[in-house]
Parts: sequence; C-alpha cells; structure tokens
Amino acid sequence: MHHLIENSEREELLSTTDLTKKIQFNPENINNINNFFDMPIDRRIVLLHSVRGAGNEEPEFITEYIKNEEAKGNAVYVPKKFNFQQDETGGIAICNTMRYVIQNSGKAAIGYNPASEGTKFDYGIVIHKQLPTIVLNPNLDIIDSVYNWMNYARDEEKELEKFIYEKTWHNILSNTKIPLELKYVSRPNKEDGTAQAPALAPFSAIELGMTYASQKPFQILNLDEVGAQSELETKLGNFKSYSKVALKLHELYN
Repeated sequence: MHHLIENSEREELLSTTDLTKKIQFNPENINNINNFFDMPIDRRIVLLHSVRGAGNEEPEFITEYIKNEEAKGNAVYVPKKFNFQQDETGGIAICNTMRYVIQNSGKAAIGYNPASEGTKFDYGIVIHKQLPTIVLNPNLDIIDSVYNWMNYARDEEKELEKFIYEKTWHNILSNTKIPLELKYVSRPNKEDGTAQAPALAPFSAIELGMTYASQKPFQILNLDEVGAQSELETKLGNFKSYSKVALKLHELYN
C-alpha cells in the first residue's frame, strides 16, 4: 500500500508544471531508478557526490561502496547517473529531485569533495531530514569546517557545535517566510586560465539546502549581490546554478 501511494505521488511530481515541486529522472537509467524505489525505504541509500565537472567515472572508493551495498541487497541512488542533467529549469528540477530522493531514502553516503557546492547543498537537505549519514572518505588531509562537521561523530566538541548550529537554523525555519542571505567565496581560474564565478560559501550552501528541504517560501536578503552573481555566471557560460535557482524561487515566492 505504501509503495502504491509513493508511486502515485512520484508520478504527480514528474508531471506537474509547478516549478517548486517538479522532479525529473534520467530516462537512460529508468530501470535502475525504478529498482531503487521498489526497495523498502531502509534499503535505499542516496549518494552525495560531485557531479559537475567530475567526469564519468566515480572514484574507486565510491564504486566499491556501491558494489558492496548492492551485494547486501541495498540500492544506491547515484545522482550523476540518475538525475536528468539537461535540466531546462536552470537547475530547479535537479534540486527538487534530490530533495525528493533524500526524503525517501533511509540513509545518505557522502563522497566528499570540498569543491562541490552540490554536496553541501544536498547535505543541508540531509540535515533537515535528519537522515543517518556515513562519510565514505573520512580521512582526507584537508582543513574544511564542513568536512569536520560531517565527521562530527569522531569529536564530541564538534558534535555539540553541530547541534547548536542545527537547532538555531531549525528555529529560523519555523518562520512563515525564511530570511536567507547567500554568501560567496572566490575560487581559482580553471586549468586553461579562464575565470570561474565565485562559489556559494559552504554554510550558505548548507543553509540553502535546509531551506529548500523545508519547502517554505523564502526571501533573499542580499538580492542585488545574488543577482550580480547570476549575471556573472551567465557571462561565463554557467546556465545552471544555485544562485539562479534561489533567484527564481525568490521570484515565485514573493
């Protein structure tokens, strides 16, 4: 009965024209996607990993994890393969799809890459859902506050830090309309020397993900700054971005 209800809800989200809800899946992998949703929810694992610019092949530790989980009878949702990347909504449908998948999974597995905005955004959704999480590469030699946070279980002091932050943000999410300020950090030029737009700052990405997961209206407080970021991304050929998603939803909600 639960599967019938879930399948019906998923069909509605696939066919809706409401941009705040619409989801899409890659038709090339529809059999694997259907197999994922045919599993009991506690056997569904959603992978958080780099997608944009990450190439076709997964790092070996992710490939091994997927193979091992499938051997145990679990199913892993792999966004790079299963999401429909030719998203003509500017990225909104991809974000909606990740929200839907995370909310209908029993566990999250993170292959962390500090350069990945998407991993941090998705992690915000995971936090809101309070989904059990495992970091697949917990021993990277990097200084990164988000990575430390993801590994909080190894450090009681960081666990307390994480709890206070999440509690504060959940209080903000209790507002009827959520105030949101997006911040950016510079990033180096590409290998060919061409410029890259600033990246969404790590905790801004997480907060946007948490807000997105709440499915509540939000209002961007620094609208001019986010608009300028979006224009720069367009000039640099980035037609999908979290700035563009946030701006479009701000427009729809306000």
